[in-house]
Amino acid sequence: MHTTDHSSGHGAGHDGGHELSDAKVKPLVESGILLVVISVVSFWSMDWFMGVLQDLEAKKAPAGNELTAEREIPAGVPLLEVKHPTSFQGTPAVFFSMNNLPAYYAPQQAKLHGYGWVDETQKLVHIPIEKAMQKAVETLPVRK
Repeated sequence: MHTTDHSSGHGAGHDGGHELSDAKVKPLVESGILLVVISVVSFWSMDWFMGVLQDLEAKKAPAGNELTAEREIPAGVPLLEVKHPTSFQGTPAVFFSMNNLPAYYAPQQAKLHGYGWVDETQKLVHIPIEKAMQKAVETLPVRK
């Protein structure tokens, strides 16, 4: 390797536009290997820790919150039931277009704005929504 004394000013056999020695390959390779090892160990440890967290999550209660008390639902109390829309007045479910929306909404509107039986054996009826809202307003307590 060639080195030059820079203290004697300009010239002295050196143009000043390049390195005086080659890059040392051994420290570069060692640094690269060290970076690869650190990356692999980091990835492995994150993967292992993620598995630990997933196992902890799987051991938790399936739903709910520790602060929420479980409640018993007494027999005979009405519950909300959701019916999957598999049929339209006894026919198979179809994709609705703007042309058949009035036919789809007509029975719902009739039920919403009219009188009818919900369960005739239990003598349970439905009333128009306007009347139901008016009765609800009349019977609800008012703040003073």
